[in-house]
Amino acid sequence: MFNNIGIKIKTLAKVLAVLGIVGSILLGLIIIIAGSSFSFETPTGETINASSPAIAVVLGLCVMIFGSLSSWISNFILYGFGQLVDNTDKMVEAKSTKK
Repeated sequence: MFNNIGIKIKTLAKVLAVLGIVGSILLGLIIIIAGSSFSFETPTGETINASSPAIAVVLGLCVMIFGSLSSWISNFILYGFGQLVDNTDKMVEAKSTKK
């Protein structure tokens, strides 16, 4: 279970990045689709219908682009940590075989 943990951490980083990118794209599509019939209730009880598909498209595209980028970039740290653990394991193995 804890053998080759560096490789497992790097794999986890890749999987989380892909899930984050797919999730951002799906959320952006949901915003675009739901944006055509957007309405909300104010604190005073009035219902406001904001049927502006242009705003929904822009917001959905921003979620798709920036969500995907932030998911990809934020997993650099996790992948880098996995690489560090992997390299450390290799150095320990190399040093223990020299003796």
